[in-house]
Amino acid sequence: MSLTLGQLGLIHEFGTEHIPPRPFLAPAIENNRASISKLSGELLLKMLHGDMTSREALGRLGGHGQRLVQQQIRETYVPPNTEETIKRKGSSHPLIDTGSMMQNVAWEYEE
Repeated sequence: MSLTLGQLGLIHEFGTEHIPPRPFLAPAIENNRASISKLSGELLLKMLHGDMTSREALGRLGGHGQRLVQQQIRETYVPPNTEETIKRKGSSHPLIDTGSMMQNVAWEYEE
């Protein structure tokens, strides 16, 4: 059975019977509330002054969130992989095998 990246992300975020949770989405937001709030305020002011469209502002905010989630993936090492997993994949990093999940973190603007 082949998993999609979305399914893999869900498994890591919440865990399964055999895989411990290694959340990266919620902590990325929770640990960066101040920077998200600051950027949101700055972008709102730019929109109100006519210096930026809402689409541009949401793009900046989405890009910021994307970088925060990617950073969280790189920094998540707890709980550590088992020795068996490290041998199988050749790495001790719990959330990175090929880097595909991190590279595919994205945001989307919908009307």
